[in-house]
Amino acid sequence: MKTTEIKEQVVSGKYDALIEDLYADPSLLQYQKQRYAAALDKYQTLFGDDEVSIYSAAGRSEISGNHTDHQHGCVLAGSINLDAIGIVSKQDHVIKVISDDFDIKPIDLNDLDKKEDELGTSEALIRGVVSKLKELGYNVGGFKAFITSDVLMGAGLSSSAAFESIIGTIIDGLYNDMKIDMVTIAKVGQYAENVYFGKPCGLMDQCACAVGGLISIDFKDTSNPIVNSVNVDFSKYDHSLCIVDTKGSHADLTDAYGAVPQEMKEVAHYFGKEVLREVDENEFYANIANLRTALNNDRAILRAIHFFNENRRVNTIVERLNKDDFEGFKTLIQESGDSSYKFLQNVYADFDYKNQAVSLGLAMSEMILKDHGVCRVHGGGFAGTIQAFVENSYVETYKEEIEKVILFAVDLDNGEQVPANLDELEELVATAGAETLGRMIQNKDSIEKATYLGTGKVEDLRDMVERLGATGVVCDDELSPIQMKNLEQELDTKVMDRTLIILDIFAMRASTNEGKIQVELAQLRYRASHLVGGRSELSRLGGGIGTRGPGEKKLETDRRLIRNRISALKQELSQVEKHRELIRSRRAVGNLKTAAIVGYTNAGKSTLLNTLTGASVLSEDKLFATLDPTTRLLTLDDGQQLLLTDTVGFIRKLPHHLVSAFKATLEELAYADLLLHVVDVSDENWQIHAQTVDKVVAQLGAQDIPRVMVYNKADKCDPDVIPFIRPDSNSSLNVTSK
Repeated sequence: MKTTEIKEQVVSGKYDALIEDLYADPSLLQYQKQRYAAALDKYQTLFGDDEVSIYSAAGRSEISGNHTDHQHGCVLAGSINLDAIGIVSKQDHVIKVISDDFDIKPIDLNDLDKKEDELGTSEALIRGVVSKLKELGYNVGGFKAFITSDVLMGAGLSSSAAFESIIGTIIDGLYNDMKIDMVTIAKVGQYAENVYFGKPCGLMDQCACAVGGLISIDFKDTSNPIVNSVNVDFSKYDHSLCIVDTKGSHADLTDAYGAVPQEMKEVAHYFGKEVLREVDENEFYANIANLRTALNNDRAILRAIHFFNENRRVNTIVERLNKDDFEGFKTLIQESGDSSYKFLQNVYADFDYKNQAVSLGLAMSEMILKDHGVCRVHGGGFAGTIQAFVENSYVETYKEEIEKVILFAVDLDNGEQVPANLDELEELVATAGAETLGRMIQNKDSIEKATYLGTGKVEDLRDMVERLGATGVVCDDELSPIQMKNLEQELDTKVMDRTLIILDIFAMRASTNEGKIQVELAQLRYRASHLVGGRSELSRLGGGIGTRGPGEKKLETDRRLIRNRISALKQELSQVEKHRELIRSRRAVGNLKTAAIVGYTNAGKSTLLNTLTGASVLSEDKLFATLDPTTRLLTLDDGQQLLLTDTVGFIRKLPHHLVSAFKATLEELAYADLLLHVVDVSDENWQIHAQTVDKVVAQLGAQDIPRVMVYNKADKCDPDVIPFIRPDSNSSLNVTSK
């Protein structure tokens, strides 16, 4: 079928069941439909409305078998629901691939020899895969493709293996009737990466990506590895697999990675064998004293101990899963992690011992999880990601507790307002679920366009991040796209701003369909303005503050996805506006008066509504405890009735994306007959808060509506300083809402 036909069927829901089955998560259905539709659009823009096929190759996560594959050992690995998808059509003699925003040079099938100038490139991987398949006697041919990938680079999820796998699968589908077995495709991918790309790797990544599902792999005979599916439904255990990016340092880890197989082979060579799988374990333990003398390297011996235990552990884990013993599985996963930490010693590089992000991540995870989950180093180790199996009910707590940030701001006036702003930002960060480790303020005459802070302060902030073990930094001002990108590169950590934190809180708080639509619209508008090709952050797997709601993907695909989604959300909001107009017209016919409660966030608006009407709206001492507006009928002492509406709270530097997105909700203020402006007079910044609310009310065109000032929490304030009336309001009240 042509791209337009397939897109229509995807959008109409024809493939919904297939997509749900492929990604094993119904909540991803709409996202994946939009993703596939956007990929089809992109292909059509690049190549035209051709007859096409769609291919997929998943990323992988190692479950057990840490550094055992290169010693011909056993591995347990699983594909994940982050994948590369390709929209593909045949053409003669040439392979042309556009991969997200990367325009890969065409590969002429008449020239498949290795190119030294292609080492480390996507061209090398494609040329290597096709060359090896041709050498093995399979049919090869040209094609043009747009490939887009969700598999996050640098997160231990094998983005390169997924790319190799999808190229091999495309050749298989177009020219070999899908008759090439997936283990062969995995071997071909490994060959391309080792020989053409120039990077040593085992076969585990390629097998897991190519075969899919949860699999155990025995590499005793690397020319014919034994691959078995492990048929387990993980969803019934109510646990989630979380991948946490600990960042780590910029230290070159090539030598650290290379030392693991090298030292294991040193032990094997002592026994006249090539790899440890060929060594008798009992003979090894009987000769430890001799090994210490011969090798003069105790770490090599410890790494061999890890191999023997880990290799045996893989099969035991499979047995536990087949027996439905998930608690036993978790115990063994923790043992695997402990062995990597103590014996394999791949949690930090010995030459860079001051930077131990993985070690800290594991230590923090163990303290946070307690009996709610288990954790281990993920993949090659030394820096990067850790893995945790966490009870579903505890995932949010784990995300929140693992986040530690540093706040920073520029003070242009050298006054008291910026410290107060950071106090409020710290509350916002806490509401979003993170802990503030420290703060930095720079007194300057102007903001640096490229990095916000001055060069020296950027270096100081980086030192703070490393010294305190922070997982991110938060700026009190909204950063420009280039400032955010540059700071991420300089600090090597997640960079957020006040706007992103507020949007994140709104994403947590929205409960009605209308609220969720408005929050998503605001988030997408923010992300659309910040797409500059910065570092890739974990979304669904990693999580944490600043990542709730729509996830950030590759640049070009994101732009199209965001445009399409914003258009759809606007249409949905137009229906919301029509519904509100209908409600307002019905109120007008019934002559019902309306009053809207406005105020700074956490001023006590919801408490006032509950007190006056007996409503049961959530009322907590938190910023933005309630988000969705609530309307209740209030009967006055004289029998008159009016509708009282609790609106979303305001805050300093309220993101304009939110004001725009929440226009349908906030416009209720403009149609009210009376505004009740609630002010928390126990807050030392109450006057600034009141002015902030005044500005937003004026922005919405409601500045001329009669207003009653409600000075709340009067019992917590000195009566002599309570303002009893303001010149710009019609009347005022002092109250204590409880």
